Amino acid sequence: MSLKQVALLVLVALAGCASDGGTPPPVAIAQSHVQAPSDGRVIRRVVVPPFEDVSGLPAEAEGLRSAFIRALAQRQACEVVPLGTQHLRDVMPTGVMREGVVPRDALIALARRYRADGVLFATVTHWKPYEPMSLGLRVDLVSASTGEVIWNAHGLFDGARQDVQQDVRNWHDTDQADTTSLEGWRVALISPARFAAYVSDRVVATMPK
Repeated sequence: MSLKQVALLVLVALAGCASDGGTPPPVAIAQSHVQAPSDGRVIRRVVVPPFEDVSGLPAEAEGLRSAFIRALAQRQACEVVPLGTQHLRDVMPTGVMREGVVPRDALIALARRYRADGVLFATVTHWKPYEPMSLGLRVDLVSASTGEVIWNAHGLFDGARQDVQQDVRNWHDTDQADTTSLEGWRVALISPARFAAYVSDRVVATMPK
């Protein structure tokens, strides 16, 4: 093979890499803080009450909670005990729920009843389920035995940002390799369900093991 032919093959290979780009590195969008519980208790079983919504789309909060619970299950982060609003009305003492909101202290007490080690509180801070999609979450994991926040995470995932798009592609290529779609990784930027799955998975990934 001549030197000219070798050079041509190298150029073809480089062109292929430029068009595809390969899998980019992940980008840390969510910020998190971890604090070990003062009693040393390991968090294995967690109660997940309904998500609070301040985004103006309260009807969407349950779907986002479902996506988050699936992310917890997929990563085997902990055993999850989901509690719906109606269930809380049935088990909480009369008068505890005001306008559908249960005080944190009451939920922590309820977690002990279910032999849970913690309660996961989450707030949907922002949700735009159309292009360019953006989703903001704030999450606190509270120890049922001490009431301490042992993990919190928050982030605004804006699909219009280049760093979020890069992270979406990394997530698709590394965690969703078996997903088949004509749009490829970009499907997560146009499907509210896929975008919620991406955000949930990235936030759960910051949770202590």
